[in-house]
Amino acid sequence: MLYQIRHTVTVRKYLFWFLGEFVAIAVIYLLFTRYWFEPDTPITARIVARASLCVGMILAIPYTIFTLIAGNRAKDEEINALKLAQDVGKPADPANIIHFYDYSGALKISVSADSIYYIASQDNYVEIRYELGGQLLNYLMRCRTTRLEKQLEGTSLIRCHRSYIVNVDNVGQLKREGSRVFLVMNHPDAKKIPVSKSYYKTISDHLDRTAS
Repeated sequence: MLYQIRHTVTVRKYLFWFLGEFVAIAVIYLLFTRYWFEPDTPITARIVARASLCVGMILAIPYTIFTLIAGNRAKDEEINALKLAQDVGKPADPANIIHFYDYSGALKISVSADSIYYIASQDNYVEIRYELGGQLLNYLMRCRTTRLEKQLEGTSLIRCHRSYIVNVDNVGQLKREGSRVFLVMNHPDAKKIPVSKSYYKTISDHLDRTAS
């Protein structure tokens, strides 16, 4: 997880990682089989082939699942990006467009600032929740909220919680529930966004300026 946060995993790195894991597990399996179950049997080509086959079958399942999940995620992101690009109902103001880049510096998606409701942190990913044609959609991108926070300085998107950046222009109400404070968004499908104590004054000041 920490490696994914700091580095870009290319196809070459992925294959190298797989082969390294395969060799390491195969050697461990071979030594375990040789010295535990068949201590009097020399290591032969048959035993090596059997160890390689077993390890290959063991690793095939998780790597296949991982590849399918990654492919499905990439397809969802592409579909959402295409939907966003086809939203020609409102002419976009270039000055109002926010461009989002991932860890490698690649442009992943461009969204008008006023259509964004909030950005949520999910491990080493961020989930961008934005409105398209009245529907609230999400775009998952490999990045950290601390990096986005610097990029979004001077916009209506500000941090309100360790895990959330919110668009104050799309906030309908600042609501207190006991000792906790939440932001109720203008979209009916948007969830309540928590506000931590350290960001309460900043959020409150922004909402007061927006209301006045």
